[in-house]
Amino acid sequence: MPLLLAAAIGACGPGAGETNGGGGDSTRISDAVPTLAGHWRIAAIDGRAVASGAVMVGDGASIGWGPACAGYAWGYVVSGRHFQTQRRAYPPIAAANAPPGVPAPDPCPIGIPPGVADAANVLDAARSIEPSGTGAVRISGGGHTVTLRSQ
Repeated sequence: MPLLLAAAIGACGPGAGETNGGGGDSTRISDAVPTLAGHWRIAAIDGRAVASGAVMVGDGASIGWGPACAGYAWGYVVSGRHFQTQRRAYPPIAAANAPPGVPAPDPCPIGIPPGVADAANVLDAARSIEPSGTGAVRISGGGHTVTLRSQ
């Protein structure tokens, strides 16, 4: 009898694309973002448009911008709307035979487009991810958001 009751209760749960209907959270089951694989333009920070056109590239386990030496790369895990990241460390390149007291040259002399550093701050503190219109996701963390649009 307990198995029959459990099966009956499970049959009443929401199906794919249906609302969970519980409490005040009407999350759609199909709204989970399974992966950030692909190319993602940084479209907005805290709802304000970013015009730089900077694009992050992701796969099923990581996302990042620019060359590895720039340090803008994260591993990530998505579980429903929960989103957790860990910045990938990139060891700085020490100048070979640099004289004492002379600073080493920048190991990655590139310009950082507007929006990348702000997006990095959100990704460093990321806690949630959700769809944001067609082909876009909004990641939240540290009291801020970044919207990425699929390219």
